[in-house]
Amino acid sequence: MMIAGVNLSNAGYIMATLLFTLGVGIAEELYFRGIILRLLRRNFSALGAVFLSALIFGGGHASGAFVESNPVMVLLSILNAFLFGWVAAEIALMTKNIIPLMIFHCLFDFFTYQMLASGKETVIIYAVRGTMMTIAAFYLLMKSKSSLEISTPPQNPPPAP
Repeated sequence: MMIAGVNLSNAGYIMATLLFTLGVGIAEELYFRGIILRLLRRNFSALGAVFLSALIFGGGHASGAFVESNPVMVLLSILNAFLFGWVAAEIALMTKNIIPLMIFHCLFDFFTYQMLASGKETVIIYAVRGTMMTIAAFYLLMKSKSSLEISTPPQNPPPAP
């Protein structure tokens, strides 16, 4: 069965993809938003921690160069990962909860792998997805100015005597 460019005809492929993307969603959110973002937030402002976390997340996706021969697609993948990382980091700081991000990340990756696109269509999909994430990132940035301390890292209490 095909629904608007998504192939749902092979149950084995669907289950394997779902299990793979579930593992990736849980692991990447745990590492990047659960650990790295938390460590960065100790020493940087919210904006600095979000930026560095997204930069590390995007850079981590440069490994796509090992499987993709088109440098434009590799750069689009890194840019999309950076934007995804930015939005996810803002959401993690605002909600203080990464479980919904794990689920969203899994579904985001699942539908990315299920898409039947190649060539120019893939570039268009990356461009549209990147534009949507950029809009979401700026919206969350504007919203977060009122709920996060953008300029300073949190103050650590003095050690107990």
